[in-house]
Amino acid sequence: MKLPSASEILSGGAEFFEKEIQKNISLNTISPGKARANLDWSHIEDVQNLNPDFKSVFPWIAKCLADHRAYLYSDYLKLLETETKLLESQKQLDALKSGDMYS
Repeated sequence: MKLPSASEILSGGAEFFEKEIQKNISLNTISPGKARANLDWSHIEDVQNLNPDFKSVFPWIAKCLADHRAYLYSDYLKLLETETKLLESQKQLDALKSGDMYS
């Protein structure tokens, strides 16, 4: 099965998607979701303490929502590293401008 290019998908509209893409998608429910009024934060904190990778899930989701873009997790990590370096450089530049090079 050969899928259309990204540009074809983006320019194709809803009818194109239904005709060319959706027919090739099969959904398999592994575990049905349960509707809840809120999150079980204590359970989430427990999972975060057991698995360090899980700690970055919520900041990753927040970044995607803030930027209105779905990032691959690997791209998010690279972006985070770049933003951290940029902030450090900006702090150094601000310190140089203020004459306080040792802050």
